[in-house]
Amino acid sequence: MFARWGSTAALAGVVASYVALALTYNFLQPIWESPDEPEHFEFVRYVQVHHVLPRGAPGLSSVIDPNDLTKEFSQTPLYYVALAVALAPVPLGPGPYFHLNPFWNWPDHPWRHALAIHRPDEGWPFRGVSLFVHLGRLFAMLGGVAALLATYSIVKQVLGRAAYALFATAWLAWTPGFILGGARLDNDGAALGWSALALVPCTAVLVEPGKARGRHFALIGLTLTGALLSKLSTVYLIPIAVVAVLAALTGRGWPHPLPLSNSIGEGRSRGGAKRRASGSPSASPMERGRGGKARSFAEGPAAMAVLALGIPGLACLAWWLAIGRTFGGRVGSQAGLGVLSFGQAIRSFGWPRLLDALAMWNGTWWQGVGVGLSFGPTIMYTLLTIPFLALLVGGLWALVGGQGSTLPPRGRFAAVVLVGGAIPLFYATIARQAFASVSLDASARFTLPAAPILALLVAIGASRLPLGCFRHPFGLGYLAALLTLSVVTPFVFVPDLAIPVVPARLPANAQEAHGPAIARFANGIDLLAVSAPATLTASQPLPITLHWRVERTPPDNAIAYVHLVGPAGRRLAGSDAIPLEKTYAPTLWQAGEIVDERRSLAAPSQLTPGNYRLD
Repeated sequence: MFARWGSTAALAGVVASYVALALTYNFLQPIWESPDEPEHFEFVRYVQVHHVLPRGAPGLSSVIDPNDLTKEFSQTPLYYVALAVALAPVPLGPGPYFHLNPFWNWPDHPWRHALAIHRPDEGWPFRGVSLFVHLGRLFAMLGGVAALLATYSIVKQVLGRAAYALFATAWLAWTPGFILGGARLDNDGAALGWSALALVPCTAVLVEPGKARGRHFALIGLTLTGALLSKLSTVYLIPIAVVAVLAALTGRGWPHPLPLSNSIGEGRSRGGAKRRASGSPSASPMERGRGGKARSFAEGPAAMAVLALGIPGLACLAWWLAIGRTFGGRVGSQAGLGVLSFGQAIRSFGWPRLLDALAMWNGTWWQGVGVGLSFGPTIMYTLLTIPFLALLVGGLWALVGGQGSTLPPRGRFAAVVLVGGAIPLFYATIARQAFASVSLDASARFTLPAAPILALLVAIGASRLPLGCFRHPFGLGYLAALLTLSVVTPFVFVPDLAIPVVPARLPANAQEAHGPAIARFANGIDLLAVSAPATLTASQPLPITLHWRVERTPPDNAIAYVHLVGPAGRRLAGSDAIPLEKTYAPTLWQAGEIVDERRSLAAPSQLTPGNYRLD
């Protein structure tokens, strides 16, 4: 009992540390600086504003513009609908919400790492769109928590030891790339959570197929539906679910084969058809009900097995017929299905591209900053890869080579099925970048739905390392290095992003957004208001703030002047300049923004009493 309570407390501590880290990443990571976060936000807002799912336009090209904010509209919709409903109470003023940084990825530019141009009103205390995004990221964190609990359950079922289950859970919880997956607004967290929950009943059936019950099939059907309707890349779960169902119907697992003929009883019913006797040794446990009565394929758990696979299929078919087909080839392009065109893909294969793809996956798995691979301590990422590869090789050798004294036979069967099912997802992710005909990135976030399986393989490798008495110190040291990197990342590497913060903001109210202006100019800029002190002091600078409202981005920069005019109508001081020329010139302004430009005028050393004005 004490051992059980100790494992439970350790698991709670690991999950709590993950929650704390995910909240820290969420808080410190600027909004929009995670992959495709603006596009996922746009999908949620579309559902909130229009109360329907977006549909593809006729003749929509399958070629995706990386700057198209609607490019995620072809995703399956469960995550976006749930988030739209949950965040409906958050007040949002008029846009624009996202401002693309025109200098993103420019060589040697100080803003090159930042995807967006940021505004001062995005900081703490969060409000408006900033509050919306940070709250939306919490849903991804919930998916991460579900994945950690599922990982513990899966590894413990397969290996039968809580120590290795805790190691695998901690390894996953303290990996920066996994933590970042729980701290951004996108559907990766939802796909991760639903996939992990689907793997738990599948593993239970694979380990002990003779004990499968209707609840296992119901859970498989529910969670598989949630996964597929969250992200299509979770289709890798279908073969795993199929094998689990077949194992349950036959009542056999490792090392026995899974003959399809044994899944359906042969015999005759009372009407003349043959059926097996419930006491027959060849009868499947799934075919025997309570009291020893035999069940046909169409009854009880057998029918539930069909529903476990049929419900997810029908749900995806309904989405495709209603919405998905309107996007045509965009769905395949978004999912990177070009990797299935093996002939064309192989012809475009190149070893340098493969090595770059592997480096991309490795770097983004250890990286907790939502920018390109070039950012972060690449030497540390490389060092972390060495023990990671050793654990992977050890795990694969235990499965393929049969070296598994610590791995129960039934657990090995389950592990082989899980790892084999995940291989297509990892292939598709690496091939996205390795094949020139696809030309997408191989970010590790695309493999997050299979993260519990990766953790399982790492745990199996840890159980097989020939380290003797050094196994525990190695495991603790490795986890300590991961935890150190995950703690350091948001405080050291995120601040180095050089986020461009400009003196622009969203309108505070409808008056600022649509009210009258002091002056309107033909280039699309309005002078909304001028702020200045009520009194003027001789020889002291006069601070002035010009509040510009952007109706549309001006095609060219223009000079704006402000003059201090005395009581006699004589100009005493002035400033003639392009607004914010060196930091945020007007050609960078975005429609819908309020730009607050601060200037300073030098007051004369001698002032006569009277009224002064600004022109």
